[in-house]
Amino acid sequence: CASSTGVFSVSSAGQDLWIASQFPGGYQGWGFEIGAVDGKLLSNTLALENAGWNILCVEAMHLHAAGLFANRRRFLMCAVGQHAEEWGNFHVNAHNPTAYSSLAPGPERMPHMMELRVPILTLNQIFYMSGFPRLDLVSIDIEGGELEALKGLDLARWHPQVIVAECWPNTDAAEKLRDYLGPFGYRDQITMEHDHGFVYERDYRRADRQDEHQHPEAAPPAEPGAAGQVRGPRPRRRSRRPGA
Repeated sequence: CASSTGVFSVSSAGQDLWIASQFPGGYQGWGFEIGAVDGKLLSNTLALENAGWNILCVEAMHLHAAGLFANRRRFLMCAVGQHAEEWGNFHVNAHNPTAYSSLAPGPERMPHMMELRVPILTLNQIFYMSGFPRLDLVSIDIEGGELEALKGLDLARWHPQVIVAECWPNTDAAEKLRDYLGPFGYRDQITMEHDHGFVYERDYRRADRQDEHQHPEAAPPAEPGAAGQVRGPRPRRRSRRPGA
């Protein structure tokens, strides 16, 4: 379905439409989809990319590389965690790789897991590698590792306007995310199936945030050998952040 923003939804519960509604009509922003699978299946960002957004898809399982190559403009193959590792253990659900595959599955799921060695990067490193001038959106669905991954992003400096994170039902995942993101100025605004939509509500134009739209050229690069280059065209700066 389509909305007044011009986005045609392909997500499971209108997540892409809700994301678009948080920005002015026609806005073309910069975002990450972490845990992108093939870049098409129930994607929260494919419709945004089709509407002109610059999206970097990140996926740990190389079995999805061909799909990402076919379906998306930019992608990076790695897992995402709070701390970087040149190679780490990623656990793949042998029965259904798109469900419950993660860096740290629960012990009850371990008997069904195959272990792969994959590079692990932080969101700070991925932002540096992306070449993006700013970060408007992080959509993250990595089967229980969302909080740890977000701890690897300098939210005090970059604070994306919208964060969409999966929170499993019957767990304290949503509460933990609210407790972590709240002090950075985020409010849990909406629940869409298992995804929670957080919106940044502080004024990012404050004097002590004058440098926040500058790309972190001085940031350290990814650790040697941690991951390859981002596949896709170099981004072009097209739209300003709302109110900037």
